[in-house]
Amino acid sequence: MSTGEPTEHETRSAPERRRIQSVAVGFRLIRALEAASAPMSLTQLAASADMPTSQAHLYLASYLHEGLVHQDQSTNRYQLGPFALRLGVAAMRALDVVALAREELDCLRERTGESAHFSVWSERGPCIVLNVNGARPLPFASRLGFVLPLLSTATGRAFLAHLRKGEGADLLHAERTQGRWSASDIEAITADVRRQGLSFTANMLNSGLAALAAPVFDYAGAIQGVVTLIGPSEAFPADLSSAQGAALRESARALCARLGKPG
Repeated sequence: MSTGEPTEHETRSAPERRRIQSVAVGFRLIRALEAASAPMSLTQLAASADMPTSQAHLYLASYLHEGLVHQDQSTNRYQLGPFALRLGVAAMRALDVVALAREELDCLRERTGESAHFSVWSERGPCIVLNVNGARPLPFASRLGFVLPLLSTATGRAFLAHLRKGEGADLLHAERTQGRWSASDIEAITADVRRQGLSFTANMLNSGLAALAAPVFDYAGAIQGVVTLIGPSEAFPADLSSAQGAALRESARALCARLGKPG
C-alpha cells in the first residue's frame, strides 16, 4: 500500500532526471551557436533556444568557464569556443568511415533488394572494401580488394569527379591510352556526375551489369568513399530519380551527415 512518500528509488532517480533534462535544455544554446553563421547576442541566443535570457546567461557562464563557448569582449557576442573545436576534431578522428558504411550498406540492401559495395581511394584506384549481396542473382560478384577503373565504372566516375586536382592523374592517363576517351569525354563525365550527384554505367566493365554510385564526403568536403548499387542492366534503371537512385542518395546523405558534412 502506498504511503504517498517517494520511494528510495524515486528519490534517487528524480534528481538524475532533472540533471539530464538540464543538459538537454542547455544544449539548445550549443545547437543554436552551431547553426549560426555569425556570433550571436545573448538576446538572440535565448530566443533561438526558446528560454529566458536570465536562464541562457547562467548556462553560457558555465560554458564560458569550460571553453565550450567564447564571448567577444568588444561586442559581447557569443560563438563556439576552443574546447568545442577540439571536441569536434576528436570526434572526426574517432570516426571509422568503413564501419559507418557497413551499417548503411545493410540498410540500402533492405530498402532496394540490390547488391551494393563501398569503395575507398587507394594508390591503385577505387578499391572495394565492403560488399553485400542482394536478392537478384548477378553474373559478376564484387570482390573485396578489387580495384575498379575510373572511366568504365560508376564507382570510378564518382571518384574522378571529386578527387583533388592532379590526384589519380597517372591512372587516368593509363586508362585513356588503353581506350578511346578524349579530354572532352572526361570533362563531360565529371561535369555530369557533379551536376547529378550520382553516376551511372551499364554494360561497360561487365556485360549484363549496371551500376549507380554516389560519393560520400567528410566535414571538410573531401571525398571519403563511394557507395554503389549493382543490378542486371535489363532490370536496373538508368533513371537517376528511380527508387534505387532515391535510396542511394539517402544512404550517401546519411553517411555524409555522420561524417560531419553540413547538410
